Amino acid sequence: MLQVVTIDGPAGSGKSTVAHLVAAGLGWRVLDTGGMYRAVTLFLLEEGIPPADREAILAGLDGLDLALDGEGQVLLAGRPVPAGRLRSPAVEQWISRVADCSTVRRRMRALQREAGRQGRLVAEGRDLGSVVFPDAAHKFYLEADLACRARRRLEDFRAQGRRDGLDRILEEMARRDRADLTRTDGTLVCPTDAHRIDTTRIGPEEVAATILDRVRGGREGP
Repeated sequence: MLQVVTIDGPAGSGKSTVAHLVAAGLGWRVLDTGGMYRAVTLFLLEEGIPPADREAILAGLDGLDLALDGEGQVLLAGRPVPAGRLRSPAVEQWISRVADCSTVRRRMRALQREAGRQGRLVAEGRDLGSVVFPDAAHKFYLEADLACRARRRLEDFRAQGRRDGLDRILEEMARRDRADLTRTDGTLVCPTDAHRIDTTRIGPEEVAATILDRVRGGREGP
């Protein structure tokens, strides 16, 4: 089995925060696969390539210089990308369309699996335990109700200085959920051998503690 912990789940379920806490607790690297797809989306937008045009995406990928550093951080043209740019309204609008492109997913999965082969990795995303790392030693699936996830995203946006309204965030998150659950490649599913955690009423520290306890205790499966 790969020395990898996968944390899957829908947007706003707490994956990113929990993954960083778990990685810090284990002394492992963290891989933000959502950040990878956001970086591709940002690249396309800044290059003037229509994210809705798959043929244009395929041609535009030839100029994409995306890599991961030794800590799993996403680099564009050799430089880290600020979180504010990765979570801009334009990126939020188009990321599902870009992530639905099989060619994009194949390219990102190759980078993700390369990182996984090095071991000691905590990877968070939507199809990691089911598709990217089916042989991961430990798999987790985080979930929370839509209203809770939208409130969390609202707090994140306010911390970034954005003033998006809750209704708009709810609508966008529901749209993202539909796209993630119905896409033909990389569908959001809970792996049958993953341990499910409902984060609606518990904080990231408690979730991370649960994961760390299971990983350190060698417990696998649901």
